[in-house]
Amino acid sequence: MSQQRALRVDVVRRGGPEVLQVVEDSVPVPEPGEVRLRMLAAGISAYDRMERSHWLPGSPRPPYTPGLDVVGVVDALGAGVTEPVVGSVVAGGPYDRGGCYASHQCRAADTLVPVPEGVDPVEAVCLVTDYVTARHVMHDTAHVRPGERVLVHGAVSVRHCSSWVPWPGWSCTARPPRTTTISSQHWGRPRSTTAPSTLRPGSTS
Repeated sequence: MSQQRALRVDVVRRGGPEVLQVVEDSVPVPEPGEVRLRMLAAGISAYDRMERSHWLPGSPRPPYTPGLDVVGVVDALGAGVTEPVVGSVVAGGPYDRGGCYASHQCRAADTLVPVPEGVDPVEAVCLVTDYVTARHVMHDTAHVRPGERVLVHGAVSVRHCSSWVPWPGWSCTARPPRTTTISSQHWGRPRSTTAPSTLRPGSTS
């Protein structure tokens, strides 16, 4: 029986889409504390394009595998990992090491969150960075407090986000047509922007 192989897409030099190249490699083996994902969807963002086309501070040198956000199926566990279990669908990101343009990827188990059954992986992967960004803006930049109102423009669906909120204690309440309030039970100094290990639904009214 032939050994299973993995595929990834590398940026081989700076430039447009023509610099993307499919590479075949061995399937990665998860290290202690990691799980291996079989990719279902990878996020593709303007940041990926900017990093690929132009040098940005801190950007990797080609060749490298781009992609920050992922939804995948856990298919192997590293030593010491009990959750998430093999076969579960999880999401992760943003990931400073990139590597999501691939058929398989290894990530730290405690940075992944379960994707609820019935959520399309392509839709789920679009939400991860949106929520991390929103939390960073509200907690680290604006220091929003309970009772304050927030103008949200260019946002994802409030009804969608309330059905899958990857930060415990968060909820989205829509009062159409003009007011959207985003609230949290976790005010004060924010925790790490690494996603927690559980998802808790919010509420919509």
